[in-house]
Amino acid sequence: MSQDHKNFELENKLLLMLLCVAQFMLILDVAVVAVAVPSIQSNLSVPAAEIQWVSTAYSLTFGGFMVAFGRAADLFGPKKALLLGVVVFIVASALCGFASSGELLFVSRALQGLGAALVSPAALALVTINFGEGGQRNKALGLWGAVSSGGAVVGQLLGGVLVDVAGWRSIFWINVPFGAAVVIGVTRLVRRDPQHAIDRVDIFGSILLTSGVVCFVAGVSQAAEHGFSSAVAFFGILGIVLLSFLIINESRVPNPVLRLSMFKNPHVLYGNIICMLTAGGATVSVFLGTLYMQQVLELSPLMAGIGFVPITLVILVTSARMGALTARFGVRLLLL
Repeated sequence: MSQDHKNFELENKLLLMLLCVAQFMLILDVAVVAVAVPSIQSNLSVPAAEIQWVSTAYSLTFGGFMVAFGRAADLFGPKKALLLGVVVFIVASALCGFASSGELLFVSRALQGLGAALVSPAALALVTINFGEGGQRNKALGLWGAVSSGGAVVGQLLGGVLVDVAGWRSIFWINVPFGAAVVIGVTRLVRRDPQHAIDRVDIFGSILLTSGVVCFVAGVSQAAEHGFSSAVAFFGILGIVLLSFLIINESRVPNPVLRLSMFKNPHVLYGNIICMLTAGGATVSVFLGTLYMQQVLELSPLMAGIGFVPITLVILVTSARMGALTARFGVRLLLL
């Protein structure tokens, strides 16, 4: 094997490690915050009905813009999209760490989500570009999936340790050195940044989707704190209007962020409903679970993090076997 080939393989391994670090940061930031919620609420005096925005602000912008930003990565090149996304993410992380009020923290978390929506599809694109089809790519994608799953376990434990030792702000500041390493490494290792000619990116659709859902969440938050009021009605009506415009927009643009025709397929429709219900239930369980363990049972952040480990370990073990189990027993039985 020539020296050039050995250097190429080493560079590819380093690149994969950096891309996994980038994805790890994004998953970590979902899990690590859960353990810190009670400390954040107490330190910033955030009302109980509003503290869920610590998680919701990040998740909404992350999920709402991921498809559109993935297409933007095709248009401008995944390397550029990844670098921009990581820079946005680490700047937003620093702002989260310095936030002096709940409102500033929520805005910074939303900005983090925008950065994450750029990073995740761009990093995955670089994995598929730099690792050829077959065994090499399968191993790379397997490691990618393992990092995504492992981020949840590490996030809960790391969050507990950091909050106990250095305070809740440290869970955001830790992203800065990791993100900087990704930027430096990807800049040096990725020489090819392919671009694809595609139709316009549906950024407007992503804005309508995210803002419509935000309005509904804001209405529910207001109702939880103040009961049914004019503010609840306003947010509810505004959410309906925005999502109605979304449906009109998606039926007209060539590359919609939400292709409505997909939902004519019952497998897609019911699959999305099941995912929404299960993900919603899991998110609520984790969010309320950390409040219960720390505020009612008076456990430390570290012990609260350990409290979530059994759930995550079960997910890790079962998800690794789901492909074989599905082939043997079918989808319906396993879903039931």
